[in-house]
Amino acid sequence: MMRFLSVLLLLLFTTGAHAHTIGRSSSDWTVADGATKGQWVMASGEWKSLSGGQGADAAALVKSFLYLEADGQACPLTLPVPPRDRDGEMVLTISAPCAADRISFEGLFKAAPTHVHLLRVTRGAGQTEYLLTRAQPDVSLGAEATGGFGPYLHLGIFHILEGFDHLAFLLALMLAVRALRPLIWCITGFTLGHSITLALGALGHVAPNSAVVEPLIAFTIAFTVADWAVARSAAPKRLMTIGLLAVAGLALADQLTAGILPPVVWAGLLLMSTGIWGISLEGEEKAVRILPLVTIGFGLIHGFGFVGVLTDIGLPVESRVLALFGFNLGVEVGQLLFLGAALGAFALLKRFASRLLPVAEPVFAMAILAVGLFWFSERVFFT
Repeated sequence: MMRFLSVLLLLLFTTGAHAHTIGRSSSDWTVADGATKGQWVMASGEWKSLSGGQGADAAALVKSFLYLEADGQACPLTLPVPPRDRDGEMVLTISAPCAADRISFEGLFKAAPTHVHLLRVTRGAGQTEYLLTRAQPDVSLGAEATGGFGPYLHLGIFHILEGFDHLAFLLALMLAVRALRPLIWCITGFTLGHSITLALGALGHVAPNSAVVEPLIAFTIAFTVADWAVARSAAPKRLMTIGLLAVAGLALADQLTAGILPPVVWAGLLLMSTGIWGISLEGEEKAVRILPLVTIGFGLIHGFGFVGVLTDIGLPVESRVLALFGFNLGVEVGQLLFLGAALGAFALLKRFASRLLPVAEPVFAMAILAVGLFWFSERVFFT
């Protein structure tokens, strides 16, 4: 068990500030008058990761990642203008002197197996959208669109299962809530919260600031473990005081350095910590009773984190709501799969190694707390 916790802690610490490994990009293509023209857009950081540095030959890289075909023959690709950085996005303009009938990103998925690409193709008066992955790296133009419910359902499942910060929060929640029924209420609150902000962000009604959202996601992890500790501590007031001083110290350090989080956000975190930890002073039963409401708020924050992947690749124009529903459902399915596996592992531990629980529980709590604080500090002070 201790070896497992060590491996888990190492894995979480080495996932980096954003705790996600999915690469995302999109491209728009027009096939007309015997030629094919496209614009491929991805985050500048993603391009740097794929190219391996500033000195890479953009044209050679594009040709290694992308393949266009017309009537069974390869189409020569050119970049008529150099790649340009547009507000943190790399824009690649590509042209080919042929009316392509097949587009393949197989080379891209070999270099980045977890990448996800939304392909939009305009031919004549119609536009068709395809969601490409390693499982489906190419498409014959004119084929039925693949950017609807099913692909986005799979994307949602994969996104939550590789989102280690979201999974760490679920583990912290399982630590704080032991009984199944209260846990279901907490998960329901979390689901309600993130479904609201995911829909608002993905449909363009709000534009979340990832520089603020990402640290707050990490804060929810550390906060949940700290709340559990206060509720169970023999000296809860002392522990609460230490926690509030820690939050105040982080706030002061942030304002004296980069100022990533606005003062109003820090004030909100201090007020929330004071209020919720104050309730937890009355014991674990009171703490668990208030948690479903807390998880609604935390779900709102995590939902803005889920928006990132949909913002980067976009939603299909003709099936936006259906694709959004598929993605959100996929997140729920992946969440339930993870919770089922974690609860199963805990049940096995309880049955076959119950003597380890008194030692494993605080060690596990410390590990999750350390991961949350590490991610928070990295996203505030080292981005």
